[in-house]
Amino acid sequence: MHFLSYIHSMKKLLKQVREVVRKANLPVVRKGPNGLVVPPKFTQEELNLMVKLLERRALRQNGGKLGSNWRSLV
Repeated sequence: MHFLSYIHSMKKLLKQVREVVRKANLPVVRKGPNGLVVPPKFTQEELNLMVKLLERRALRQNGGKLGSNWRSLV
């Protein structure tokens, strides 16, 4: 039973990641008289997911610790 809930949560996570990637890859939209770039609208849950993914990438690159190099998150 635990295995099925794990699979369900992984499918949900993959769906969320695909949605974030889709929104991030949308073409640039310019609006207004000055042609300002309008960023895509992300929900708070999607923003939290992006932060978690960036933290995981930083941990992987820094050998398992975030350290004082916080700029590696960007």
